[in-house]
Amino acid sequence: MSQQAKVVTGVNTRLSYANIWEPKSINGGKEKYSFSLIIPKSDKLTITAIEKAIDAAIQEGIGKFGGKKPNKATLKLPLRDGDVERDDAAYQDSYFINANSITAPQIVDKHVQLILDRNEVYSGCYARVSINFYAFNTNGNLVIEPEEAKTVKRIFYSYLQGMTMKQIAESLKAYGILTGGKKTNWHSSRIALILKNEKYMGDALLQKTNTVDLLTKKRVKNNGIMPQYYVENDHAAIIPRSVFMQVQNLIRRRHNGITTKNDKHRRINGKYCFSQRVYCGKCGDIFQRNMWYTSVKVAVWRCTSRIKRNKKGRRCMIRNIKEPLLKAATLDAINQLIESHELAGKQIKANIMKIVKNSKGPTIEELDKRLEEAQLKLIQAADQHQNCNDLTQQVMELREQKEKVQEIESEKQVKLRNIDQVSNFVDENQGGIQEFDPQLVRRLIEKITIFQRYMEFTFKDGEVIKVNT
Repeated sequence: MSQQAKVVTGVNTRLSYANIWEPKSINGGKEKYSFSLIIPKSDKLTITAIEKAIDAAIQEGIGKFGGKKPNKATLKLPLRDGDVERDDAAYQDSYFINANSITAPQIVDKHVQLILDRNEVYSGCYARVSINFYAFNTNGNLVIEPEEAKTVKRIFYSYLQGMTMKQIAESLKAYGILTGGKKTNWHSSRIALILKNEKYMGDALLQKTNTVDLLTKKRVKNNGIMPQYYVENDHAAIIPRSVFMQVQNLIRRRHNGITTKNDKHRRINGKYCFSQRVYCGKCGDIFQRNMWYTSVKVAVWRCTSRIKRNKKGRRCMIRNIKEPLLKAATLDAINQLIESHELAGKQIKANIMKIVKNSKGPTIEELDKRLEEAQLKLIQAADQHQNCNDLTQQVMELREQKEKVQEIESEKQVKLRNIDQVSNFVDENQGGIQEFDPQLVRRLIEKITIFQRYMEFTFKDGEVIKVNT
C-alpha cells in the first residue's frame, strides 16, 4: 500500500462508537476494533486528502475489480454524508467514516507516548486519526489479485524446484513481470520477503511495525515496543500451508548447510540444476562443480571429499563425472521413468496409502481444542491468583505437539504433491523427451547417487532408476 492511500485527519475530527480498547463482534462476525469518525464539512483539507486517498486505493486495487478501473459512482465509498445517512445531531454538517481493524490501534498523545488511561480517549472526544484505505469486495474481505497471485505461486514453486532467490528475481525481470508496485525492479531481497511472508498461507502477524510519528506517518520495525499477535487462517491463502512450511525448511537448510553421511558439513547453493542433488555412493559426501581447462573447457562434477583431503591426508577416490555425461544419464533416467511409470503404478499407490496410514495421534483440530481449553483454564487460574506453573507447562507442551503435527502434515502433503507432479509429467510426455532440460531436474529429481559403474536416480515420487555409465 502506498503513502497516497493514508490520511491523518484534522484536529476537529471526533470519535463516535469508539470500540478502540477492546475488540467486539458484530452480528456474530470476527471480533474487531472499530469507530466512527465525524469530520466537519468545513474541514476542506481533510476531506480533500481523504478523497485523494480513496482514489489511490481504487487505483491500487484495480486487480480486485477484474483488471479495470471501476466507475467510482458504482462503488460503496467510505466517506459518507452525515446529513443524509444519519438522523443524529452529532453528525449534522459533517461527513463520517466507519473504520475497523483486527489490529489494536495505537493510542498516543501529541508526543507519541502511549495512552493507557481509557478515560482520556472515548466516544465524543476530538482526535487526530491515521487511517489506511484499501479496496475490498462486497463482503468486506480482502480479495486475491489473480495476476499477482500467479507471480507469488511462481516464486514459491521456483524456489522449491531449486532456483535461488537471485535466479528467481532475474527470471521475473527477464519475462517483464511486474512487482506489486507495478515496477520491474526485482531483487533477491524482495523475493526473500515474499517467501518468508506468512500472509501468503492465510495467516497474519499483526503489528510488525509501529508508528513513531503520526504526522509524518513514519513507521519502524516493532522490536518489542508493542505486542504482536499471530492469527491463523485470517484470510484466503494463495499458497498451501504445506508448501509454505516446506519453503521455510528449505530456506533454513540452504542457510545452515547440510551434514553428509560422512559427517561433513557442507554449504548449499542452487546455482546449477545439479547443485545439492548429486551425492557420492562411496563416502556419502556431496558433489560440486569444477571447471577443467584442457584442450576443451569442460564442467566436471567431483566428490567434495576427493577435492579436499581429510585430517589424515586421505581423500575419496570415487570417479569424476563430466557434465555432458551427467546430462545424458539424466535424460536416459527420465525416459526410463516415462516407460516404466505405468508398471510402477501399484508401488506409487502403495506409497500414497502408506503416507495416509502413517497418520497417527491427535489431529491439528483436536490439539487446537485442547489448547483452547488449557488456555482458558490458565486465564481463570491467573484471575484467581492460583499457581499456574502446571497449566503453563501444559500449554507449552500442547503448542510444541501442534508444531510437530503441523510439520508431519506438511511433509505428508509434500510427498503427495510430488507423486502427483511426477504422474502429471509422465502423462504429458508419453512419447519421451529428446533434449536435456535443467528445469526437469529441479522438478522431478530428488537425488543422484554416483557409483563407479552406474548412477542411481531417486525421483520425487520415490521411484529409483539405475543408469549404467
